[in-house]
Amino acid sequence: RTKMCTCFAAGRECDPDHCACPNCKNDVFRQRDHLRLLLGKSDTAGWGVFVGEDVSKGDFIHEYVGEVVTHAEAERRGAVYDRLCLSFLFQLTQEFAVDASKMGNKTRFANHSSKPNCEARIIYSQGNYRIGIFATRSIRAGEELYYDYQHGNFGNLPDWLSQVEQEAQAHGGKGAARSRARRGEEGEEEGRGEKVGGGGGGGVAGAIQLPTI
Repeated sequence: RTKMCTCFAAGRECDPDHCACPNCKNDVFRQRDHLRLLLGKSDTAGWGVFVGEDVSKGDFIHEYVGEVVTHAEAERRGAVYDRLCLSFLFQLTQEFAVDASKMGNKTRFANHSSKPNCEARIIYSQGNYRIGIFATRSIRAGEELYYDYQHGNFGNLPDWLSQVEQEAQAHGGKGAARSRARRGEEGEEEGRGEKVGGGGGGGVAGAIQLPTI
């Protein structure tokens, strides 16, 4: 999984029918090669998710999953989630978002931090865009997972979402696990995921660049 692989550099998983990479490991979604995650009380606030084994920098941790909905439906749900002071929306493409509120897994409990140990990336795999959580540094077994929700890229955030940012500053950059909406953003290698406000707080709107197909 290096830039020497043209598929990896383009933000795509390798396809064994088309990729000539020897001993290719750029197929974590297809192989379901995720790590063991544990749910527990967060060191910051509420619930958090912890790794059950040691993780090396760049390792695939798990996939962020949920119900795929249109942006219009995401905006409608976001307005409801704002009243509940939570949201699990993650912008997947310019047309669709992922809602993990009822069909998600443990990754939705990963908390916010401006000093994260992992990041979300949008990767093209087997004909679909998928959201992966990858380690940005070595992580020890039992350590809580944090990644940057990138709230600063959006204006007019609802009060509850603004409070998450304030709590993060009060806890050394780490915030509570209440904000659950993300937006995709082009990274140096793949599309990277971001959380944004629910309806009334910017929704899941915003232009994104996706991995080259």
